[in-house]
Amino acid sequence: MAGKGVYRYDIIQRDADFTNACTHISLMNHILQAAGDDADLNGFGIGDLNVGNCSWVISRMCTEFGRRPSQGESIAVRTWVSEVGRFMTTRNMEVTDGAGEVIARTVTQWAVIDIDTRRAVDIRANIDYKGAVSDEPSPVDTPQRIPRLDCVPVAEKTVAYSDTDFNRHMNAMKYIEWVIDHLPVEELTSGRLRRIDINFLKEAVLGQRLTLHTLPDDPGRRYEIREAASGEPLCRCSFTFE
Repeated sequence: MAGKGVYRYDIIQRDADFTNACTHISLMNHILQAAGDDADLNGFGIGDLNVGNCSWVISRMCTEFGRRPSQGESIAVRTWVSEVGRFMTTRNMEVTDGAGEVIARTVTQWAVIDIDTRRAVDIRANIDYKGAVSDEPSPVDTPQRIPRLDCVPVAEKTVAYSDTDFNRHMNAMKYIEWVIDHLPVEELTSGRLRRIDINFLKEAVLGQRLTLHTLPDDPGRRYEIREAASGEPLCRCSFTFE
């Protein structure tokens, strides 16, 4: 079917934590790598867009976890595009282990921006995008819209060189990595984390000061990252535990 691809990755030492299981961040990085690999293969990867002074940016993402694979395992990420709208496209991923069991499912929503203006561009006319659309629906509910939180600051950081990516802004997973480090280790390693929803609202750039906010005793485990100077929200995320 149109636009479907399968990409295989090995879980190596740097992917695993002290329980020998792949971290949530490493697994999500492999998932996003498959998205990039498939876009490249179909002619609308980052390099292709850069020719027209454009680039992909992720807007929303959710991942549901079954189990985390262990170091030494191999995984396969199957990915497909299920929708192309005026400014947004939906890409899906399903992760299977060596036995063919599904261990994670992801839905992502992306926009194409003009590199100079940072504004979204209309992608409906691009025949490569339209040719990639499959009639298979998303494997889980699309990413939730997370409302603004009336919450308190719990940490600060400055965007450093190691946080940035090819777009010269803070890498998507660096937001989540920062938040995950504020969750109890016991919860992260227990296998009870079932879903992460992320809303990316605005880019954070090198040298920018950020604050991390959360709600005390929030059962929904919701977090918001803001620009320290203005208080403008840049990213919101929610963690669902069983």
